Amino acid sequence: MTRIRSQFLCAVLCFGTGLLACLLQFSLSDGRGETNLALVFDSGHYQETANLIRRAVAEHRVGSELMANLNLDGPVLPGLGALSIAAFGRAFSLADWRCLLGVQYILHGLGAALICLLLNEICPGSRKCALTAGLVWAFNPVAVLAGQRFLAENLAADLVLLLLLLSCRALERVVRLRFLLWLGTGLCAGAILFVKTGLAPAVALVLVLALVYSIGDRQSVRWNQLLAMLLAWIIGLSAFVLPWAILTASVGKMELFPQRAPVLNLFVGWNFENDGLSTLPVAPYPSFLQKEYEHSGSPAQAVLKLWLHEPVASLKLTAKKIVRLYSLPWNDFRRSCLFLSPLMMQFLHLTVLAIALCGFFALVVGRRGPRAVWFSLVLFAGHFIFVLFEAVPRYAFSSYALLFLAAIWYLRLVWVKARGDGEEQFLTKAASAAARQRLAFHYARIIVPAAAVALFCIVLCRLGVSSEWQSRLDAGAQAERLFDWPDAAPGQGAFVLIDGTRQIADCRLTVNGQEVQGRPVSLTSLFPERLEGLVFARQVVAFMGRSDADLRQWWVMALPPDIAIKARSNSIKLTAPTSGSIKLAGEYSGAALSRPGYLYYSPGKIWTSNDSFEWREGRAFSDRALSGQSLLNGQPLKQKGNWRLFLVAGESRDLGRLLQSGAVN
Repeated sequence: MTRIRSQFLCAVLCFGTGLLACLLQFSLSDGRGETNLALVFDSGHYQETANLIRRAVAEHRVGSELMANLNLDGPVLPGLGALSIAAFGRAFSLADWRCLLGVQYILHGLGAALICLLLNEICPGSRKCALTAGLVWAFNPVAVLAGQRFLAENLAADLVLLLLLLSCRALERVVRLRFLLWLGTGLCAGAILFVKTGLAPAVALVLVLALVYSIGDRQSVRWNQLLAMLLAWIIGLSAFVLPWAILTASVGKMELFPQRAPVLNLFVGWNFENDGLSTLPVAPYPSFLQKEYEHSGSPAQAVLKLWLHEPVASLKLTAKKIVRLYSLPWNDFRRSCLFLSPLMMQFLHLTVLAIALCGFFALVVGRRGPRAVWFSLVLFAGHFIFVLFEAVPRYAFSSYALLFLAAIWYLRLVWVKARGDGEEQFLTKAASAAARQRLAFHYARIIVPAAAVALFCIVLCRLGVSSEWQSRLDAGAQAERLFDWPDAAPGQGAFVLIDGTRQIADCRLTVNGQEVQGRPVSLTSLFPERLEGLVFARQVVAFMGRSDADLRQWWVMALPPDIAIKARSNSIKLTAPTSGSIKLAGEYSGAALSRPGYLYYSPGKIWTSNDSFEWREGRAFSDRALSGQSLLNGQPLKQKGNWRLFLVAGESRDLGRLLQSGAVN
């Protein structure tokens, strides 16, 4: 009884610390005048759904708008939001968004408490370790930042941890109210399916493993208890599935789970031209994928045939998606948190990832370990299902707590082994050869996976290296590209394309020795139907505390008729303004071409980077490699490549047709 009371008090302390950490970050953000992220994009959509639920309850009517929102957001988190607004909003006269943030702060505190309780299961007899880990998680900057937005990731992480805790407690030899614990497990599984439907296979495998553990431990669970376990799971799952099925059937087609546009998300994730990222507006699917889907009617079968048709491209895209999931912590708007910069947060994230992978490796090789760690491995592996869709760090957030558990378990394992069995024996002259071999093998099991995981993390970072660069040109600096164009036609009109930031508009342009009058203009401004993407990107960088001057864009400038394109020795020279600097992009010679396009824009490109402001997707207008030589202030570049200073042959009124035809050098 004393042990249970002690664990409970430690969990309460971790819960309270988590709340304080969220409140501290809110006060820091408010003091810096940062825009409240709880009101924007998906977070704002969840809030809208919560208010629609309140209206539907008041009017006793479910409208089509509410059902459409529930299909996208699911009923669980918006339902919690509606309850919090109804309860806290009335009791304390709080604004809606403050009530929703209160829910997120409570969820973060619960996550810290669950970490503490789970580590009491994983490392029995080490309350200090469990308490310390819970307090560390309470101040985890990524988790605290997640509490500043009303999104499902915090809830999903808590449900995953609760599923682990209830499953492990129910599998103990002596436990009271075992049926209620299994019922709670079923309820958690059902809630996860409605919050993170993609984790369904992993949740099912955890339940199967729990069943296998129960069958293998007949002293603890008998066959009638196994039937009770299955019945509890069915009741728990039905508590979510049946009401949803009845609701959807009453307003249209019956569904068992929310349908979050699965076909669209799947096809977006396997669009090679978009690099598997969503775009504004939605780019057309690959023709092969579209034909296979029309023929078979199955999106999964269409993607499978795409894999068989283009295995190399599919493997490359899969590797990129894994990098996007785990090479960065979830911090879409690159906010600092609790005095830590985004770069420091990335370093801490990769450190925990490396240690956790060492732990999982040691677990599999040693074939022994706590059940909670085995379940954590299964659920962590289950998150790789998001590689099928647009893989962004946000989708992996619910696995961060699992990585943290595995890392703490592994560190404690190393600590116990290092302090306990064998140090003195190894140093004693009487130590046997067998003891030395055992100790050497033990340390090899620690060092080898650590080295392998460090190499894996290096590969992760290297995969994220682009085939392009971006340089800052100081005031008055000159960037020049020299090249031949044997295909040029005499007297043909032309215009210049430049890849850089907004300051390009203040630059002077010289082509073949003649200065061009006027200033470059944004290519997007010439295609009004594409301005939506630019507006969205401006909002994203504004929430990062930056301006649209940081956004990369294509800039265009038409050349007068007296400047002709020559077959040899063409020159494009860009001179930075006398006040201020510019950022100009270039690309490496011989690297895989990943030149951005101009018709579609992807905020996911910004969200999967910690420093880039590239938002254009990869439908390039030309796949011709840049030739010639590039100079900076008259000297050859240190980089092996060329500035992105393009010459396009043809009349500027035919700009769109010319870009799509690839008449670019």
